[in-house]
This record gives sequence, C-alpha cells and structure tokens, in this order.
Amino acid sequence: MFNDFMEIEEVHLKKTILYNVEPIQLGNFHCESFTSYLTRIASLHQLKFGELVNKIIAPSLNKEYICNSAERGGNRFYDGARVLNGLSSTTYDFVCTLESLTSRSNLSHLTMLKWEKVFPSRELLRGKLAWCPKCIKEFENQYGLVFMPLLWFLKPVTCCLIHNIKLSTLCGSCNKALPILHRNMRNGYCPYCNESLALVKILELSKETIYKELFIAENLGEIITLNNTTGIMLERDVIKNRLNQIIIEFNENKSKLGTQFGIPKVTFYNWTRGDSIPTLGNLLNMCYHLNFKLKDFLLNTELLPESKCFFGAKKHKPKVTRRRLDYKKIESDMLMLLKVNTPISMEEVAAKIGVNKRLLYKNLPILSKKISRRYQQYTKIRSEERKKVVISLIEDGVKQLNLNGVLPTQKSIEKHLSLACLLREEFAKKYLSEIIENLK
Repeated sequence: MFNDFMEIEEVHLKKTILYNVEPIQLGNFHCESFTSYLTRIASLHQLKFGELVNKIIAPSLNKEYICNSAERGGNRFYDGARVLNGLSSTTYDFVCTLESLTSRSNLSHLTMLKWEKVFPSRELLRGKLAWCPKCIKEFENQYGLVFMPLLWFLKPVTCCLIHNIKLSTLCGSCNKALPILHRNMRNGYCPYCNESLALVKILELSKETIYKELFIAENLGEIITLNNTTGIMLERDVIKNRLNQIIIEFNENKSKLGTQFGIPKVTFYNWTRGDSIPTLGNLLNMCYHLNFKLKDFLLNTELLPESKCFFGAKKHKPKVTRRRLDYKKIESDMLMLLKVNTPISMEEVAAKIGVNKRLLYKNLPILSKKISRRYQQYTKIRSEERKKVVISLIEDGVKQLNLNGVLPTQKSIEKHLSLACLLREEFAKKYLSEIIENLK
C-alpha cells in the first residue's frame, strides 16, 4: 500500500496515536521539513491539517496559545508556523510531542535544532512558502506524493540545486504568496485555490548571481545532511574562535577584515568577542569570500584560506550585462493581465512578467495606471463587502446574546462567533459601541 519510506513501523508493538511514518530523504540534502511531515501525517489520517492540530496535537502539547487557537479559530499558531522548522523552544516542544505521538526518535533531524547554538533564529527561515515546480512534478512521479524539503524553508536559499532555477514564491493560479502552514494545507497544492504548485512559470537564475546562489544552496544542503550525523555538538564560541584564528593567521586587524567582508566594524568586532553571532546569510557571505564550505568553517579548524584567494587581492566589480527588454511583448502581457477576472496589483504584474515595477511605470505609464486603478477599485469593493459581512455578524451576535441573557461585549461576541479577530478593526469596534449604546 505504501512505498518503503511510508511503511508504518511497529516499534516494540507499542500502540501510537499517529502512524509511525518514516520521513522522506532523511540524511539527504533534500530531507523533508518538519512542517511537510506534519502535513503528510494529517493527509495519511485523512484529516485536514487544522483538524490534526486542533484535535490531536494541541491537547497533547498543552500550550495555552495553541489550545486557544484550536478553540476559537484564531491564526496566531499559523502566523508563527515557520518556527517549527527552526531551532526555537517551540520547535523543540512540537518535535517532542510528535515523537511521543508517533514513537519516532529522529524528527529533530527535520528541523535546524542541531544548530541552535551557532545559528541565530533571526533571518534563518522564510516567512512564506517557496518551492521548485520541477521538483514538485518529480516528487509526484517518483513517490506518488509531494513533500517539501527543509532546504526550501531556509531564507538564504533562493534556487533549486537540482534544476538550477529560482524557487517560486507565488501560486501560478491565484498569484498569492502562500503561508508556511494553513488549516487546509496539502503538500504541493495551494491552500487557497487548490491548484498544483508545479503549475507556475519557471524563473531562470541570472548570470550575475548564479554562482553565489548555487554556493549558498549547496552549502546549506550539506548542513542539512549533517543533521542525521551523530557526534557533532557545536558550541556558540566556534564562530568567534574561527574568526580570531583567521585574523591571527594573516596578521590582520579586525576592522580591516570586517571591511573585506563588507561588515560594519562594530558588528564584526562583536562577533570576534562573542557578544553576538552572525546571521546565516552573513556566515555564508564570509564563507563565499574565503572560498570555504560552511561545514568546513564550522568543523574543520585546520583549514585556512590562501592569502592570494582573499587578502590583499584587488576586487574588480563583475561586468553587468543589462537584459534587453521587449516592451511590445511586455505590453501584450500587461494587456492580458488587465483583463483577468480577478484584478491583480502592479506588484503582482511585475512579478509575473519578471520586470521591475518602476520600469513598467516609466515605460508604460498609461497601462500601468489602468491596472493599478482597476485593482484599487476592486479592493475597495471587496473592503465594502467585507464590512457589510462583519456588520451583519455583529448584529446577529448581539441578537443571539440578548436572547441568551448575555451582555454583548467585544469579547462575548468574538467567543460566541468563534472569531477572535472579528472586532479588531476600528469600524467594527465603533459599530458595536453604537449598538451597545442604543441598547442602554
């Protein structure tokens, strides 16, 4: 029924609440992410992701904000879901809970928990989903399902290592940026329009950035591979010690070395003292300049760069070849986008066409303004419609509470309707105040 990686294992004949499912590509650079694993578990149990969280994980986790989200339907949990692939205490709590529910002992390998002492959480993870559409198709063909590798969730990663294309960030059907998790989340599909994430325009890497983008993806792929390696326990001081080792070896002062990396003097000085640690992006940037692999920077303390490769070498800015734009084709594409059923913003138009928005306004101002004006009118209409719905809900809530002998307040109405954020906007608060005033 299942492929090898999906076999449901019996561990010492112990019964588990959730299936004991093997993570996909464990120990590989394409290792499945923890959020992908959670989504897949929900699917295997024929549950919506929101049901898995509300009915099984929230009660087991016993965290107040998760339980409140499950009870009232708030978005606080989903808004902060990106941390589940990271290295925070929330990540640890969720991993421990799911390991208990599945009887697995290796789910921390689907996160960055192994690196909690050397990588700060700042600038570590993306806030929205990113994916390779070609990989999505291949996963479907190879495994009969889609999973989302941990590599795609790391913020510095912008390209696919296998296909050398940019990661997509907008649904090809509804053109929306997608959350890391959603109540209706299914791996490989948009939670809003339910279309496959493989159906997007392929974005090629630019010649100017391809080497660095691939360097970053390759190095972080190696770091993820090491998640499954035992015996690696790094302390916070490893980066401080490594930087000071390089400074001593080349007899460089800290300010000069920081300048070589393009880092402010005070910031770099704090790194060398251990007062703070660089973000993952800054670490990769230093490794790129030093011609180091990130894993060697962290683990191989005997490796040092050759002076000719870095220090004292005069840097020449690479020659930038400007892309010639076909404005006739761009105009044709914009005219098509002007006629789509659901109006889209100029930001979305620019992203779909692959041209800077300012260039569109500069070279095709009339058409750009038409698209912008149409979108503004559309959002205004949607806003008015939404206000009518909210007002109607408030009126119904007040009516029901009055019938039940309960005083209508913001809190009681939100609880009655199970909508925690209903009265957050000023117009809703004002309208409720007027109704309550009239009831007195």
